Amino acid sequence: MSQVFENTHKKILESGKKLFLEKGYERTNLRELSKAAGVTTGSFYKHFKSKEEIFSALVQPVIQGFNQLYSQESQIYFEEMDKDHLSKIWELSYESVYQFLDFIYSYFDEFKLLLQSSDGTPYSDFLDTLVKSEVETSYKLMDVMKKKGLKVKEIRKDEFHMLVHSYYACILECVLHDMSLEDAKAYSHTIVDFFSAGWKTIFQGS
Repeated sequence: MSQVFENTHKKILESGKKLFLEKGYERTNLRELSKAAGVTTGSFYKHFKSKEEIFSALVQPVIQGFNQLYSQESQIYFEEMDKDHLSKIWELSYESVYQFLDFIYSYFDEFKLLLQSSDGTPYSDFLDTLVKSEVETSYKLMDVMKKKGLKVKEIRKDEFHMLVHSYYACILECVLHDMSLEDAKAYSHTIVDFFSAGWKTIFQGS
């Protein structure tokens, strides 16, 4: 792959990111993408088959990284449960959120694309997919607690889904409002405080 090809490829991605952030995916067309990158339509097609392919190239690696981080953080919760460190779980909530925020702010533009510019793409359900994963993980955690003889309050999955969705939506507001990472962490601490009281009631049945 020549240096000229690589530079053009990178320029198309950068221009695509800028246009998607400004106009959203649906309102951005190929002619605008080509013009912004300074290439002809024919040259554009040598790099990407469609604008969806550009969007995917921008966000897919970030989603994969986020999912990997999520899996790692989830595993820690199960490890602490195996050690009977139930009280430790609530402390981990703060640590997990800070880890997620560090990652999110390392790819701030890409997360903004996912949260506010992805309508019309396969990624428009990013938040809902995240919530579904969290609900499934939480129910597995509750099963472990039950096997250990701990009291766990029964709650319907659709009801729990709404609660988890509210939690993540609150955390991700920091991206939509362009908060600094420092402010986002302070804000998220308050959110974790607020929701932890509810999670304890659900998980411990108190």
